[in-house]
Amino acid sequence: MASGDIVNVSTVTSGTFQPALGVELIVLCPLCANASFVGVTNGVQPMTIYYEYNIGGSPNMNKFGITNTFYYYTTDVTADSGLSAIQIK
Repeated sequence: MASGDIVNVSTVTSGTFQPALGVELIVLCPLCANASFVGVTNGVQPMTIYYEYNIGGSPNMNKFGITNTFYYYTTDVTADSGLSAIQIK
């Protein structure tokens, strides 16, 4: 993968997505449902919660960066969970 590539990832099994070392992404569209939380974690604890998606609502579409150290997590691990991002490094 290279800078500028679009990345679409399913987080069904783990609820997290950790890019490879040295890779940085901007999350464009978190995909979740079921009153879930989305944010950044360091693997020990959630560090930032960007929004809560309520059934029947829509996400506020905050853009946020993730790296190998501070990576994506969601509390939703249903069939529709994941993210769409663009690689910046």
